[in-house]
Amino acid sequence: MSVACIWYIDAAAALPAGAPTATAAVSQIQWTSQPALPPLPVQPAGRAYWAFVNRGRTIDARKIDNVTALATEQDKDGGGSGGKGDEADDAASFQLRDDLTADNVGNFTYYELLGFDKYGTGVTDDGLKKAYRKAVLKYHPDKVGASVADEGEEDEVFILMQKAYETLTDVTKKRAYDSSLEFDDTIPADDAGKNGDFFEVYGPVFSRNERFAVVVPAPPLGGDDAPIEEVNKFYEYWANFESWRDFTLDSAEHNLDDAEDRYHKRWMEKENAKRSKDLKKKEYKRLSRLVDNAYAADPRVKRARQAEADAKRAKKEAREAEKRAKEEAAAKEVADARAAAAATEAEAAARAKDAKTVREAAKKEARRLKKILRAGFAAALAAESAAAAATANGNGDASNHEH
Repeated sequence: MSVACIWYIDAAAALPAGAPTATAAVSQIQWTSQPALPPLPVQPAGRAYWAFVNRGRTIDARKIDNVTALATEQDKDGGGSGGKGDEADDAASFQLRDDLTADNVGNFTYYELLGFDKYGTGVTDDGLKKAYRKAVLKYHPDKVGASVADEGEEDEVFILMQKAYETLTDVTKKRAYDSSLEFDDTIPADDAGKNGDFFEVYGPVFSRNERFAVVVPAPPLGGDDAPIEEVNKFYEYWANFESWRDFTLDSAEHNLDDAEDRYHKRWMEKENAKRSKDLKKKEYKRLSRLVDNAYAADPRVKRARQAEADAKRAKKEAREAEKRAKEEAAAKEVADARAAAAATEAEAAARAKDAKTVREAAKKEARRLKKILRAGFAAALAAESAAAAATANGNGDASNHEH
């Protein structure tokens, strides 16, 4: 698309001083143009355009809190003919029922009304859209006959079809409705799964409760040979399990339509919310008991605990053995020290005793020698005395002879 350039003229600045006429002045102006503006696309509108938009609009099967939410992506519209090509694109195929009547329509779930299985396994919003489009073509009062419409009564089947589609394509309503469907809340008894049938007992229970998981996919339970690290991840996930299960419908003890005034309605809402909160707490207690029972019965956990206990016991025994060895070494060291001290003391005592013996022998010898000396000295004195006496006697005899 081309856009004409806009020309700007500042007359006061463009006219030169002393210009005789405006025409002459204009002829002397040097014209400049602004850059061309970007083209403005024509915005289409009308029935044809919106038909084109609707054909390119589809519903994404993106999971939000484990429930489907609306989004847009390329959709190849099959024209509403109900061909198998449309059903093949969906995670869950549908087959509209031929036996729906005003008497039995209340016996089916919303998913069954739109041709899916009882719980809508694998159903996407795209599939709901296609199923509802075909259901409208099949069950609209104008298609099935005008007898009911002539009487001024609404067709119950078609009305419930509309309600089903409205509920299942709204995230909040769908969550509350899915939570209200039949569900087995039972969990194995405290002593269940301890006779070699753990995986058969608890496997289906965890798979069943995974339906309400916010965080998906959940770790698998695994087999008997699963590594303990994987087993711990499994129980950690379920110990911190987040459930989107909504008890809004189950807790609706008071019908808001029966409220007498806004105050009465507000009271009803509070009471229903309180009951819903209590049911949610009860749900988490149930799941907590399930995890505790499974953990207590899991043979892999038992083996890991036994191995851990054995390792702790072996470690404790090793510490005790090391302690005993240290104590024995210390005791031996003390005993050796005492023995060495005793030997040294004994040796010193022996040396002391030997010294005493030597001293005593020396003393005895000294006494013997002293005795000998005394005896010799006494003998010498005696001999000397005898000699002196003899000399004296000899001198006396000589003197007498002279006289």
